[in-house]
Formats: sequence, structure tokens, C-alpha cells
Amino acid sequence: MERSFLTLNESILQKWKASADLAGIPREAYEFKAKIVKDEAGKSDYNFGVILNNYRFKRPLSNIKNCPLCDVIKEIKINTSRNLDYSSLPGFFVIPNRFPIVEGTSNAITEGTDSLEEKMYTTKSLKKLSNNFDKIISFTNYFGFRAFHNSEGAGASIYRHEHWHLTNYGKIFNELSEIYGFESADYVQSSSAKSVQTIPSFPFAHLIFSPTEKDRIIYFLERIHNEIGNKYAKGSVPHCIAQGQRGILITPFQNHNEAGIGAGETAGHIVCKTEQEFTNADYDYCISKLKGRLFSKEEINLEKFL
Repeated sequence: MERSFLTLNESILQKWKASADLAGIPREAYEFKAKIVKDEAGKSDYNFGVILNNYRFKRPLSNIKNCPLCDVIKEIKINTSRNLDYSSLPGFFVIPNRFPIVEGTSNAITEGTDSLEEKMYTTKSLKKLSNNFDKIISFTNYFGFRAFHNSEGAGASIYRHEHWHLTNYGKIFNELSEIYGFESADYVQSSSAKSVQTIPSFPFAHLIFSPTEKDRIIYFLERIHNEIGNKYAKGSVPHCIAQGQRGILITPFQNHNEAGIGAGETAGHIVCKTEQEFTNADYDYCISKLKGRLFSKEEINLEKFL
């Protein structure tokens, strides 16, 4: 029997396709090629998925005058078919991502627009994360999405409007008949907390939390903010959150940078723009995408903030 990694609920996927067509998202936008790369030197058993999707790179990354998330909410209020679900995630609209890596890639966007627009949470104020975390995880578990979040300075291109990325990387796992990245890695228990884990073969500072321990996640982000937040020009610690089958990966960034990597890359998904880049991408290439953005394990001990 062929093993399947697809987790996305079929009914929500069909709604996604209809909404994507209404939004004018072409089918080519979510066509992709993928491969798994490993450390040929044998120094690490951590592997990456490399994905070719040229369309993904057409999205605007900076100098966005009008908030496209506000605009799409206004579209939804005119055409309710654009929204994938009304009842399961109060306070949010759920729509297809206009630049999806694979089919099903969506955004959960807070409903307010213009003067009522809700800014992204930061480590300066974690109340919004505390209010939204459980219902986001409950929603993704029900429909089969995985929730990823990029903070300001850690991959968020529209940080002035709170939103979560709802991913469907199971489609890629299914294409490859194999999982990779932090989903496939071996975990070890943290010495500071039994429910927190780390990946010995992943060279960058990170922690993996149980999805049922929101309070521990909030406490960790408060601690790291209090300890190193003042070292950043914007006074908050940029970080990414990535939900997997076995836990919630959190990775802090060394500095604020709007462009570049986000939660997808920290979880092991490296997206390429050209066929040549895709063909040449190896383990060192993948590591180079993260190096200089994430802390190495030698630079910071995150377990002391647990």
C-alpha cells in the first residue's frame, strides 16, 4: 500500500481551488518540483527539501503602500465565496495565499481593516499570540493544515497586519514519498524541561514545544525578550513558529530583516526561483540560507530561558 502524507481535508481543498480561481491565481502558481538533499559529507543526518516554484518569487516583499490583506478582506465581504471557512476560526478570514508554494497554501488573516487593522504580535506584547494560539492550532488540526508564523524581521513581508500561514507541505512529502527537515529529524529531550525537545543534528538554535503547552511557549518568548530584546534596534526578538506533526518549532533570528527566510526555511523547506538553482542546490546551499540569520547553538543557549 502506497504511503500518503497528505493531511489536508478534501472539502477544504476543493473550496481552496474554487477560491483560488475566483482570485485569479493561475494553476501554474502552485506547480512545483521537489527533491531531498542530505549532507554528503556525513557530518549531519539532518536533511532539507528543495522546492522549485518560480511563481512564489513574484510576490511583493517591501514598500507595499496599500495593505493587500486589508484589500482581500474587502473583497471577501463582497464575494463571500473567497473565504474558506467562517465558523471554525472566529476573528479571522481564511483565504488562499496569492503566491502559494503548493495547492492548499493559505493565510488566516485578522478581520479588521484600515483603522481597525490588527498589527502582528511581537515579543514586546504577547497577548495576541496568547489569545490566538490555541484556536489556530485547533483549526489546523481539524482541517489538516500546519500553522507557520513569521514575525516582523523574520520573514514577514506584511507585518503591519496579523496573519498566519496555513501550509500544506504534506503535498510535497506525498510527491517525494518521504518527509524531511524538522519533521523527519531525531529529537532529544531538553535537560531543562521534559516536554521540550531539540534536534541534535540541526546546527542552529531552536526549541520544539508541545502544541498543548501554550503557556510554556509564551513564557519562553517573554524570557528571551527580557534577556536580549533590547539588543535589537526595534526592541523585539524576531522569530518564527512552525507547527509539525510532533511539535512546535521556534527559532529566533540574529537580526531584523524583512526579506529572506521565514518559518518555511527554518523547518527545512528551501524554495528556489530557477531550474539551475534547484539543480545545483545541495546541503551546503541550504545551510547557507540559514547561516547569518539564525543563531548557531554556540552563540545562544535557548534552554536557559525555559
